[in-house]
Amino acid sequence: MSDLIGYLLTGLGIGAGFALVGSGLVAIHRVTRVVNFAQGGFAVLAALLTSTLLGAGLPHGVAELGGVALGALAGLVVGVIAIGRPGTSPGTSLIITLGLGVLAYAVEVLIWGDQPRSFRACPGSPRSEAPAFPPTTC
Repeated sequence: MSDLIGYLLTGLGIGAGFALVGSGLVAIHRVTRVVNFAQGGFAVLAALLTSTLLGAGLPHGVAELGGVALGALAGLVVGVIAIGRPGTSPGTSLIITLGLGVLAYAVEVLIWGDQPRSFRACPGSPRSEAPAFPPTTC
């Protein structure tokens, strides 16, 4: 039964992440009339930076805030480059965001590689006793 609760919580957390990304896509499209194909790269960039900071021994909260801050900064930069200039047509902005999304993916693979990463959960979470490498602090 404890595994079921863990799976439910994990599923809810992953679903909430997808809902946030989807809501962001809808919000950006309604405001700018452009589908931002680079937005998924922001979430991946934030996750990979968080894993790097956790690997460096930072606490979960600090690492996660750092990842969110970098993702927001990347979104701001892409917004200014692709969408923020007056007179940029939606078609041009769409192609720019697609190209920046592909560029972000390539840079992420070059820096972090393509192998999955795993870290110990915070104490008190359903999977906090599971072994993970490298050990982290919460």
